[in-house]
Amino acid sequence: MEDDNLFVKIMITLTFLTGLLIGLSIGSGKECVKESKRSDNFISSISSPLFVKDETMASISAYNSVPEQTDNTPCLGAGGHICGRDDVVANNCLPIGTMVQIDGKIYEVYDRMNSRYGCEYFDIYMGMDIQGAKEFGRQIKEVIILQ
Repeated sequence: MEDDNLFVKIMITLTFLTGLLIGLSIGSGKECVKESKRSDNFISSISSPLFVKDETMASISAYNSVPEQTDNTPCLGAGGHICGRDDVVANNCLPIGTMVQIDGKIYEVYDRMNSRYGCEYFDIYMGMDIQGAKEFGRQIKEVIILQ
């Protein structure tokens, strides 16, 4: 009988500690949200919710899959194959895979720019639409960095 009580106490303690650890690892999600004056800190994505990590004004341009604008492998970005995608942006400072929002569209940082460009530059990938990239030009826009 005493062994049964000890076993029950051990199981209750293990269950409590497991729940505590899971609760601490999941958190409330609030630690991911940057304090902001914006009312739309929570952005819904197809696969999972994204939280606003940071906001910045940046110089935005556009580029294409042509050797004159890239290198001799224009379909290969720093993160892998980019041809056929419409959600790729290049930036030299954010980690590959970082999601950003520009003009309400979510892009994935999946390429790098020439090393002369700093953190405040983003280059939106426009496939083979060279005219569209030229028309886009260079614009100063808000970039919302998500996590």
